[in-house]
Amino acid sequence: MGTKREYRNIQTEVRATEGSRRMEGYAVVFGQRSVLLRDWNGGEPVLEQIEPTAITDELLRSSDIVATINHDEDKMLARSCNGKGSLTLKRDEHGVLASWDCAPTMYGDFAYESAKRGDFSGMSFGMEIDPKTDVSYTREKDKDGKDIVVRHINTIRGLFDVSVVTHPAYPETVIQARSAEVVAELRDAFGNAPNKTPQERSAEMLRDWDKIEQAKGRN
Repeated sequence: MGTKREYRNIQTEVRATEGSRRMEGYAVVFGQRSVLLRDWNGGEPVLEQIEPTAITDELLRSSDIVATINHDEDKMLARSCNGKGSLTLKRDEHGVLASWDCAPTMYGDFAYESAKRGDFSGMSFGMEIDPKTDVSYTREKDKDGKDIVVRHINTIRGLFDVSVVTHPAYPETVIQARSAEVVAELRDAFGNAPNKTPQERSAEMLRDWDKIEQAKGRN
């Protein structure tokens, strides 16, 4: 099967504070269960959780990671390349905290205005794993006594994207948009959304700009 690129979404609390364009939040949370996901091998649905061993400081220091809107690199908000850049990533016992200052750009402004209105509730991350060697499974009982299968992500080989999204799959994390957060349609959970043409992207940018101006007009 080889390595796979997967996206995972996390429910978050989003707040914006006047006077700053700082955005921060846990893009990855350790030990939290997802909603039911399909199994890669076609078996019964599974719950999934990221283990603390999955991400190391060395992985964060050696990766090229972008902060985007719904994994769209045309809507990049910040970047960390080999531990340097406008995106800061810090691993702790809870997960991976991502933070950046929103630039005065079209999508930076969109993020800021959307956060002030409280429109957004999630972050997402893109990872590369080997399903054969990087995961393990356990069978457990839920609160009703029913059998459930839990897929444990023990190793992540690549982390390449942290994004702001709208409909996360993991039930717990915290994100503070001290002045910024953003929205767009959620890309397919496994990254299979079709590529947009330049004309489609231009039209989308114009629609987003209209939303920014409308949001400003209501403040």
